[in-house]
Amino acid sequence: PDPPGLHHALLAYLSDAFLLDVCLINHCRRFDDERWQIASLDHGLWFHEDFRVDDWLLHVVEAERVGGGRGLARGSFYTREGRLVASTVQQSVMRLR
Repeated sequence: PDPPGLHHALLAYLSDAFLLDVCLINHCRRFDDERWQIASLDHGLWFHEDFRVDDWLLHVVEAERVGGGRGLARGSFYTREGRLVASTVQQSVMRLR
């Protein structure tokens, strides 16, 4: 059996991926463009149902708002059956160096 909280901890780590990217893509920029300085200001994560990280999960991300040097992105994790198991929100600061 897996240690308690293992799948929640792994999804918490994974949930931070791509949320900053989607805000940059909104401006036709790449995350690895060294001219940009990008940082997360906050990150929220909510678990709705049990899941396994080693099973198929779809991570849908979208930029809610990008402007004024900031970005707000939302993410949703779905199982193969279409159940929403977790939601994320992240606010970031983005500026040219």
